[in-house]
Amino acid sequence: MMAHTYISNGWGALPRAMIFCPGQVPLPISPESLISACGAQWPGRTKVYPAKMRITEAAVEVSPMEEYSFVISLYKDGMSLGFDGTPQQNVRLAAWLRSLMPKDAPPG
Repeated sequence: MMAHTYISNGWGALPRAMIFCPGQVPLPISPESLISACGAQWPGRTKVYPAKMRITEAAVEVSPMEEYSFVISLYKDGMSLGFDGTPQQNVRLAAWLRSLMPKDAPPG
């Protein structure tokens, strides 16, 4: 399993990405559906953080095979999702997370 942070040329990198819903309304995804979708996308490679260890509605650590681990978080106000993969992972994650939303949801 790779470390949560990746190192290149001796420098640590902690990339982050966020998805916000335009219009000041919560994103159309529940904590339960996010957790379930992560488990289906990465079977046996996820860990859900217990409520007492997080400040979010849901936080799932994903450890893909032969890639860096990352965490996907749905924040308590439901207005944003955050994830901390590598820049390449973040692009794929943003597209995948958007695919979980209803087709008529705002594009974000």
